[in-house]
Amino acid sequence: MTQFPLVRGIFFCDFHHIQGPRVTFETPEGLTSSSLAQDSLDFDSISDYLIPKSELCNRLVSITTQHYKILGYPVKIVNPKYPRNALLFNFCFCFDTDADTRSYDQVVKKIAVTLQALEMEREFISKDQKSQLLNILEQVMEDLNSYHESQIIVDDANTIDIKLFPLHPDPPQVHDYQVPVLTLDFKFAVDKHWDLTMRRTLPYINGVNTVKHIAAVSGVHISFVRLAVQHLLYYGCAQMVDVFQFSNIYNVTPKISEFLHSQDMQLDCQQFVTGIHADPVSTGILCSLYCSLKGGIKVSEWIHENPLWTAQIDVRKFILYGLVKGIISRVHRYPYLYQETSVPLDLLKYLDGKHHLDEICTIKSWTHKQTQKMLSHLPVRYIL
Repeated sequence: MTQFPLVRGIFFCDFHHIQGPRVTFETPEGLTSSSLAQDSLDFDSISDYLIPKSELCNRLVSITTQHYKILGYPVKIVNPKYPRNALLFNFCFCFDTDADTRSYDQVVKKIAVTLQALEMEREFISKDQKSQLLNILEQVMEDLNSYHESQIIVDDANTIDIKLFPLHPDPPQVHDYQVPVLTLDFKFAVDKHWDLTMRRTLPYINGVNTVKHIAAVSGVHISFVRLAVQHLLYYGCAQMVDVFQFSNIYNVTPKISEFLHSQDMQLDCQQFVTGIHADPVSTGILCSLYCSLKGGIKVSEWIHENPLWTAQIDVRKFILYGLVKGIISRVHRYPYLYQETSVPLDLLKYLDGKHHLDEICTIKSWTHKQTQKMLSHLPVRYIL
């Protein structure tokens, strides 16, 4: 389960036309006391950043003090009805100084924007409704620390709904020659409310089709297909592998040791790769088959060396399982010209040792056989 940093305190501050910056409400009590308490927050020393000049308003502001990291979103509403023609306020969260608060960014912003809308609609802050803010502070802190979400009913027409979402690393770039593989079953999850692009592309994500092919058969522009796949990668719902061909070369990785010592992985693999109407191959044989994928041999040659066992498994699924689990890795071939010759310019730029055969095939819409035949007439060598 994702661990979110605890909220150590919340306070609401504003600018009073006579008193200046001040803390109106806080939880727990004494959070911003001016006393010399060991864990108190000296509001006066940082008030210029929490109730700032116009340049810092309406944007996230983070400040780290000796005891706390404060995250706020100062709001300024300009209107001649207010003293000094403006209302400035900030709804601030306090965390431990070393906390990663990125998951709270949208929560803090949403609360601030909602309070701004309530003030502009019904003067929620500047009038007597302001007394509700203490209850909001306490409920937000309790709910986020306990349940990572909160629903606050302001009145019959307004609610504040907030929820913390885990942060994931940015997804890798999606290439047209790659094959997305779903790691979750979406068969009963998709409904009419889902994104249209996702609904149109999901049926063609089967572990066989490349991104370019998915775009062609789904009728979706390839840039939108890439974004849809990246969305799946971001949430861990898919992985990317290379297109399967019998001319491919694979090498076993150090993760084979994990496979050798995990009976669950072996049984899972056995169930996944067993061919239709075939007797299951023993887990020991599966381990041996993965270990034999080395030495730079092609899949077709590997099948020829192991005819008895490969006849009982689905070879494509066997390779796919190994790639998804990291047991094996693809060995790409990068062609380059080692002497000058007459080559079409649209092909020459890919023969620099930086573009592998899968990429060239996808860009040129050639099969591997066509590409190999084309390159066989050129002074080309390969980098593995």
